[in-house]
Order: sequence, then C-alpha cells, then structure tokens
Amino acid sequence: MSEYVELRGDRSVMHVSVAALRKQLPLSLRAHIGWVRRKVAPHRIWDNAYFIDTYNWLQETQWWSRDQLEQYQLEQLQALVRHAYENVPYYRRVFDEIKLKPRDIATLDDLVKIPLLTKEDVRKNIEGLVARNVDRRRLEYTTTGGSTGEPLGVYHEQPRTNLREWAFHYRQWGWAGYRFGDRYAKMARGMIERIKMNGERASWDYATDLNELLLSSTKMHDEYLHKYMDLIRKFKPRFLCLYPNSALILGRFLQRHSITDIKLQGIFSDSEMLYPSTRELAESGFGCKIYDHYGLTEYVADAVQCEWCDGYHVNMEYGILELVDEEFRPVTQTGSLGTVVGTGFGNYSMPLLRYRTNDLASFASGTCRCGRDTARIQEFRGRVGDFIVSNTGKLITVNMLLGGHSLVWSKVREIKFRQEREGELTAIVAPASSFDEKELAEEVRDELYTYLDEDEFAVYVELVDSIPRTGERLKLAILEQKLPLRLADVRQSSSEETPMAEENSNSR
Repeated sequence: MSEYVELRGDRSVMHVSVAALRKQLPLSLRAHIGWVRRKVAPHRIWDNAYFIDTYNWLQETQWWSRDQLEQYQLEQLQALVRHAYENVPYYRRVFDEIKLKPRDIATLDDLVKIPLLTKEDVRKNIEGLVARNVDRRRLEYTTTGGSTGEPLGVYHEQPRTNLREWAFHYRQWGWAGYRFGDRYAKMARGMIERIKMNGERASWDYATDLNELLLSSTKMHDEYLHKYMDLIRKFKPRFLCLYPNSALILGRFLQRHSITDIKLQGIFSDSEMLYPSTRELAESGFGCKIYDHYGLTEYVADAVQCEWCDGYHVNMEYGILELVDEEFRPVTQTGSLGTVVGTGFGNYSMPLLRYRTNDLASFASGTCRCGRDTARIQEFRGRVGDFIVSNTGKLITVNMLLGGHSLVWSKVREIKFRQEREGELTAIVAPASSFDEKELAEEVRDELYTYLDEDEFAVYVELVDSIPRTGERLKLAILEQKLPLRLADVRQSSSEETPMAEENSNSR
C-alpha cells in the first residue's frame, strides 16, 4: 500500500501521506486507533528491555537506605572518574594539571578535589569532553532551552539516555498513580507539528503510542483555552503535564470562567520554577496535587516530589547533587541557599563532572513521611537572576510579586517582568480580554505596590496582546533581569527576607 494518497480538487491533485490524513480524524477515533496500536505492537519505551530493567531496578532502589544509596553513588562515581580520565581528553588534561588520579577519589567527600565545570568550559571544550571510546554514530546533540541566555549543547547516546530518563520520570509518575497507557494531556514544549488540511498549524495533536493529548503552550488566548477545555472533557485524561507558567495561565482561566467540572488525579510540572501561588491556583482549579520535577538537559542532577510534596527527593541513583556557596565551598546547613552542582551517572559519552548550574536551592532536614531515605531539597529558588533590585540595592525574589488573591489577576492572562535599572521594574501584561487599558494598568501597578515599597521602586506597566516565548523550548520566562547579580548578594538577601517573603516561599 502506498504511503501517500491523492486528493483531487477542481484544479489540482495533492499528494498527502496516510499519517497526515490519520491526524485529521476526530480525537475519539484517533484515541481508539491508539488503543489498538498499543495492544498489537511492541511499545518503543515500555517494551524495551533496557527500559524495563532500569525501571524495575528503580522500583527497588527507591526503598534503599541512605547508606546503600551512598555506597552505590561512590561506586558509580569511581567508575565514571576512571572512565573520564582514561577516555575523555579534557579530563585527562585537567587531572594531570592538578596531579589528580582516579584512585584519589576514595570517598564521596573526595569529589570536591575535582574542579568545577562551568557552562563556558563546556562551550570551549565541547569536542574534548566527548569520550574517545564511543561510537559517534550513536550520539545525539541536544541543546538546553536557552531561555535565560545562549543555549548550551551536549552529546548523549541514543536511545539509552532517553530510555533512562523515561524510567526516572515514570517512577515519579507512578507515585501519583500513573500506569503505562493512562490518558494524559500535555502542554507541548513549543508549537504543535501537526498541519491541518488548510495548511495552518494545529493547536493540538494526539500521540497514539503514549496515549497523550498534546496542547500548544504558545497559543494561550481564551479562544484556544476554551477549545483545550473541550478537548480535555472529551479525552478525559487522568493527568496533565506542563510548564509551571502554563499552569498559572490555566489556573487563572479556570477561575476567571468559573470552570469547576474538570478534575484530574495529578499534575506533573517541570522545566520552570514552580511558585507557591501557581501551585495553589492550579491545585485548587483541577482538584489534585502538583508533582514537580527538577532536571536539566545536561543530565547531571535530578530531583522530584513524592506523594507528600514536602520538598524534593534527590534521585541519588541518577547522580550526585551538591550545593556550593559563592566561594564554591560545600553548603550543607539546612535551609542555607547554594548553587546546584551536578555529576550525572548516565552519560558516559560526554561525562560532566561537578557541573555548576545557575540554579539555587537549599537542603531539607529530616526524612520524608513517604519513607524514602534520600537526600532532600527544601526548595528550589530559581536562578540568581530571578531577583529584582531596589534603588537601595535590596534584592527581592520575583516570587513575592506573584502571590495574593487580588481580583486584578483574573484580568491578566500572562505576565512577565523586566528590569534594566535598579529601582525600576516593568510589568509586561497580556490582558485576559478587553479591559480599559488605563484602568487595568493602574490596578496592576497598585497590586504590585502592595509588595514593593514605592520609595524603592518605580513600577511601569506595559500592555501587550501576547508575550513571546523564549529559547528553543519556547518557555515564558517570568523575569528578564538585565542587571548583573551575585550569588553572595542573593544568599545575604535570602537570610534577611521579610516575613511576607517567607510566608510566600513556604506556602507549599
């Protein structure tokens, strides 16, 4: 059978693939086809032997003791360091320069003997970081989102890397009750690839193999959101997977239109900072918990929330997550803010040892009520650049500006902040629908001044039709910070936060 069919009109003949025609079918019929396909054909993920072994192993290791997890980490670290020294030109050179041998990494505490690796180090040494003993034909080049700067490229081996990532993802999803084949909706990372018969790009699609309803995260006007809600009602997903900023937009939409008939079993969020106000709004609107995930395209660290959503479990089988201060010293005190440094165990093709991110976090104390004995993160605080600066030099987390239950937020569909000078802040606002522009601008400004001192900030409001997404994954960055900030200043500011800031940051 031909992969293409002819569509004859009055004046022309158009050749269209069978797959493209199938994508034009109603959602209900496509979902039925997907059910049949999953029953008769081996699944590319769930039936893969490597995935099955990894996933089943993770079901066991989640109940390991801390001693077992740390022993496993040490074994993996030593093996990775030996591999890096023997096969990766960059590490052979760096280790020899500081006279460090693999045998010198005898304990987990010895990890600090290895110099930190920065994004600039990776950019300058991209080929020197690729292991010489790997088959280059199996490598895939992937870039980070680049929403806050220049994207960074890394190599990893396919399909093993993605299968390993899926095993960790599915373990967390299972904590929310997900089972392979369950229906879920996803606010897609960027635009939908499906093209309608009229040549326009579609706002939704359906993935038959994953039983996944894809919804565009770039088309978020009310007319599209109403369509998404109708699709969700028809599809009846148990779960929703999306960016936190999309969760905020959806939560406000539900509240604005008094939509209460759509309930889910769980929401999975990742790739952006999940603020307490966003969590509260989305959980209330959909009647379920948000299970947040912290991860990086560089595959160096991973942390997830369990059923209790009390902080984050560090996936210690995935790699080693450290926190360092402005002098690059280890931060171990509970609640003290540090920069995330990660060493992932899963990418031997391009190992990144002690890779320094720009992300901020603090460790949690005690054990989680779920019984999993991992290291835990109390909270992630975004990046150093996620703070605004007053005219007196005071740093304030952008998180503060997103709290509260004022009615003005029901008139706002999307919002983004921009700062170019100390003591000045511009709020870029996309209204939910037609409002008096002068009145809405004044309401937003008045609301922001409930959190900011008028003597320290001049607030401006700019109304737009929509806010462009940034980076290759088309994310909506909440703050465009043009001022250079230092970790030392952020750490000092964090220890001096106002009661209101503490209330907002701990309202989970």
